[in-house]
Amino acid sequence: MTKTSLLSLLLFAAIMLNASAQELKENLKFGKPTNEELTMTTYAHDPNAEAVILFEKTNVSYVINASGFNVVTDFKTRIKVLKQEGVDYANVELNAYDPRSNINPATHERISKVEATAYNMEGGKLVTTKMKGNLVVKQRIDDYHVVTKFAVPQVKVGTVIEYSYSIQSDNIYSLRDWYAQCEIPVFYTMYDLTYPEFLGFSVEMTDPTHKLTSRKEIDNQNYSLGGEVLLSRSPHYTVVGRNLPALKSDGSIWCVNDYRAKVTAELNSISLPSQRRNFTDTWESIATLLSTDDQFGGRLKKQTSLSDEMKNLNLDALPNVEEKVMAIYKLLMSKVKWDETYEFYSSKKESTLLKDGSGSNADINFVLINMLNSAGINAYPVLLRLRHNGQLPFTHPSIKKLNTFVVGVDTGDGNIAVIDGSAQTGYLNAINPNLMPSRAMLLNQGDCKWIDLSALCKGREGNVLNSELKPDGTLVGNASISYGNVSSYIFKNSIEGKEQSEIADKLGERMNATISDLTIIGTDEISQATTENYQYEMKCQKNDDIIYVNPFVSSIWTENPYTAETREVPIERILLITEDWVSNITIPEGYDVEEMPKPLTIHTADNGLSCTIRYRKNGNQLVATYKYKVNKMSFDAEEYADLRSVYEQIIAKCGEMVAVKKL
Repeated sequence: MTKTSLLSLLLFAAIMLNASAQELKENLKFGKPTNEELTMTTYAHDPNAEAVILFEKTNVSYVINASGFNVVTDFKTRIKVLKQEGVDYANVELNAYDPRSNINPATHERISKVEATAYNMEGGKLVTTKMKGNLVVKQRIDDYHVVTKFAVPQVKVGTVIEYSYSIQSDNIYSLRDWYAQCEIPVFYTMYDLTYPEFLGFSVEMTDPTHKLTSRKEIDNQNYSLGGEVLLSRSPHYTVVGRNLPALKSDGSIWCVNDYRAKVTAELNSISLPSQRRNFTDTWESIATLLSTDDQFGGRLKKQTSLSDEMKNLNLDALPNVEEKVMAIYKLLMSKVKWDETYEFYSSKKESTLLKDGSGSNADINFVLINMLNSAGINAYPVLLRLRHNGQLPFTHPSIKKLNTFVVGVDTGDGNIAVIDGSAQTGYLNAINPNLMPSRAMLLNQGDCKWIDLSALCKGREGNVLNSELKPDGTLVGNASISYGNVSSYIFKNSIEGKEQSEIADKLGERMNATISDLTIIGTDEISQATTENYQYEMKCQKNDDIIYVNPFVSSIWTENPYTAETREVPIERILLITEDWVSNITIPEGYDVEEMPKPLTIHTADNGLSCTIRYRKNGNQLVATYKYKVNKMSFDAEEYADLRSVYEQIIAKCGEMVAVKKL
């Protein structure tokens, strides 16, 4: 093909792509899909999309009924199915906060008016299939939530799906966050919010990568409440997003919603004739509120019933705060187990927790704080938001964004360490990475201080391998791997419930070796470190008089975790970690190293991640060392290319072989 022909072809493709994009026009009429929507086969802005949201509208308003004010949110959605994978969007699940009446009878969400329709072109004619009401199923999933499920019928590749529903809420003081983006592209979306002026909301629009348009107006409204007419100059917000790309969770960020275009509304005041109140608008005022709250601050002042058993621990004979804390922690862990739920408030008093033998991390942590304080050890709640739920907002402090806490302990040297009741075999500063945000608030009797738990709770791993290379190319040796702090916590959880034979088989599969004599020390204990020891035997490649051996026995890295060419959102790491490897390989008599790989020292531009790999020969010993450090928790999208390149070079180096030649 000539250069001119290629240029013409590219120009033609660009023209067709542009024409395709222009064919799809905004259709705001629900129930009337256009011919362009019905016949489209790909989405010009994302040709690989399995489906696209053509139109979505979320309308939030306030109404008055017999019980008073309610918030009503109406949803309308139109989706085009483009590939077989997109058929799954016909299966919809809607979650509502609807606690059992004996828990909180005043606050409920109710989903109603569920309707759905499938539109298909068959033989050049439009076929409309409405969903029957008996296909809508409600199911209680716990004491607090009810899920509404339905499946739109007759959905296949090419179908246009429409569905609508309404959520009515008694909680007029809390509005759901609205997200303009999701895991598939969005052609057009609108958020319409109107609320009475006597409810003072702080409304914030966030669009980190793709801009939204917004408009604020004032609507004159009348509300009749208790025989009295309330006049309101109601704020009315309209926010629109167009041609928004898909934003999926890819395992490299904790919460994808942190990076989606969105609108949040936080209540900060009420100005009703019967009620005037300013709510918390700073984190300091939230700290004061929680400290004076009987359900939170009151629980911190309780006396423990375990005082007599604590006397048997002989705490005064222990040399430091760390050992005293861990002795108390072990006592509590011997009596209760985590029920695998994270809570902010406790639903069980101490006597109930000890009787049941299990509870949430909040149930356990309140008791732990009481025990530590009774022993003269200063302990505090460290309030946080689970990392998979998103980051705490900086600009609009919100008590509802907090969803759990861990225990902060004054170690007596001016430092704070943390521990959590959900880490059944954990340790100080060895907790679940989900509980390690960079922004957590230590609460001390109304005062608060921000601490970075990701910097406090680090991981470390040390690997020592001693091998002997046989003349026939067999490599035999032993490995000792130590895991410390958070790395120990992660390792213990990764092998929980597994037989050692299963662990050995998986290890052998990864190394392409036979594993024997596997022993693991510290898995069932509350300990700071865990050690894994095993013997290995594997075959190296041998060609005539040359044996090819990996200096690290098996590749530390096998593939790059970052394969995409570009990236729009940051890379978030699990934890800060240091890994060290030392590999000693004894070369057989009559052989020598023909050539050793060149060393590598590499790091990202700001030294956020670094790696050093070295090789040397000491007599008949080949010695390889590897040191890898992650020094920061997040890499911006602009740093992605640099980070990806660093990994490519590390992986290439870790895969290099050493040629051992017969003399």
